[in-house]
Amino acid sequence: MILNKFKPRISLILGLSCWFFLLLFQLTLIVIEKNLNIYSYYITYHFFLGLSILFTYNYYDQKLKLVNPKNVLIYLNKTLKFSLLSIIPVGIIWIILFYILSGNYITRNVSVLNIVNHVNIGISLTYLSIIFTVYKRFILFDNENDLTKPLWKIFEYLILFTFLFDFVSIFFLSSFYYIIGIIVIIYGFILSFNLKWIAYISFDKKWKSILYIFIIIISLLFYVRIFLQINVTGIVIFDLTKSLYFMVVSIFILLYSFVSILVNIFNLPTSTVFEKFQKEKLIARKVQEALIPKSLPNTEKLKIYSTYNPHSDLGGDYFDYIPLNKNKFMVCIADVSGKGMPAALLMSNFQASLRTLLRYTQNLNDIVKELNFQIKSKESGDRFVSFFIAEFDIKKKTINYVNCGHPSPILKLDDKIINLDQGTTLIGVFNELPRFKSHKIKYKNNCLLLCYTDGLLEAQNDLNEYYGEGKLKSFVLSSKITTKNINEKILDDLNSFKGNNTFNDDITILTIKIL
Repeated sequence: MILNKFKPRISLILGLSCWFFLLLFQLTLIVIEKNLNIYSYYITYHFFLGLSILFTYNYYDQKLKLVNPKNVLIYLNKTLKFSLLSIIPVGIIWIILFYILSGNYITRNVSVLNIVNHVNIGISLTYLSIIFTVYKRFILFDNENDLTKPLWKIFEYLILFTFLFDFVSIFFLSSFYYIIGIIVIIYGFILSFNLKWIAYISFDKKWKSILYIFIIIISLLFYVRIFLQINVTGIVIFDLTKSLYFMVVSIFILLYSFVSILVNIFNLPTSTVFEKFQKEKLIARKVQEALIPKSLPNTEKLKIYSTYNPHSDLGGDYFDYIPLNKNKFMVCIADVSGKGMPAALLMSNFQASLRTLLRYTQNLNDIVKELNFQIKSKESGDRFVSFFIAEFDIKKKTINYVNCGHPSPILKLDDKIINLDQGTTLIGVFNELPRFKSHKIKYKNNCLLLCYTDGLLEAQNDLNEYYGEGKLKSFVLSSKITTKNINEKILDDLNSFKGNNTFNDDITILTIKIL
């Protein structure tokens, strides 16, 4: 939440370094047989433990990618794997100490117990960070409500505050300690009702998710049991069970787990209905994908590349390539307002209307006017389309285009950038479009035209900054990209920019290269 500028590998190294430093710190005290006063020990331990938690959480927050309907169960499988990997070593230590060596000198040795406690703390807090991150992904799952993201961000800072409060509580512990804990727990409990992901898993997978979440609960209670049994000896200096941070995070995970199990159980009877709806959406998506060109030119003189990433199962973006004759062809890109089924249906209707019109006329002005009439007459002004269409004449080296309120395509000529922004307003808003005409521009060989939808520009990073047209232009002008991988490179740059933020809209990129 704070350290996102650190790369995952660096975060992992720093987190492990802080933990190993504390281990060496305790081993050094044993070797030199020196006892620090409780305040010095507590401050040192708490400071480096806090850094270890922050770096570890930042690592998993970047490594565990976004949850979508296809990988929900994969994430739950990961929680099972992490649960077993963490419980087994802690369980072995517990059996050896309290059963095999019960009553032995080793089990009463202060140094040994504190080192064992440190190992258990490292494993358990790493486990908590992993489960906390997975539950974060579930809470922010496919969430189009922008309010949830800042609410979760506040919760992360509240969790950080509990750890900072732990740091100073040794000096002036008061009832305020518990009040803070209750407030943060209530806040986390409210967030726990973000369970949209449950609707996307089938009947049999719901039973698996219930089992996996139940294992998380058992694992967490097992950790608490271990720490209580070690701390009951009275010779462990750092008692994790008295940590406000440990208490709040553990209770939040338990609450979210219990709520998830209950909602899963209550959703079992309706699972088959939702599965039927999902199958119908899948059929609709296949129909929609059939409307998008499967093959694009890739010759010595003309190369066209496309990238289409719908925000949900059904998208509202559209692009097309229409050959007219051996010297002429058209390309277009459009973005329908809204998302989901309504946008997909309008997009399909728009594509059919355009293809039909092209059988009778290639005049861009007539095409745009008729498309506006078709959309306006059917949608009553509550839906609209941003649209860009261009006719290429390879023989005359001209581009004749109309931009209808669409994000300006970028034409790169040598080291010069030209915005293709001439045209009119959005299609479907007015009965008659404002006075306009198509615009013609000359081009040279080795030119590049980059078309895209607004989902590319409106992607945000953790600081709520937009990717924006300026960053896109700078990237296009850079020398590190080639025609073949330009779409891929743009998406890589976009993913690097946005961090763990989700995309809030469909993203389509259409690249035309004339050699």
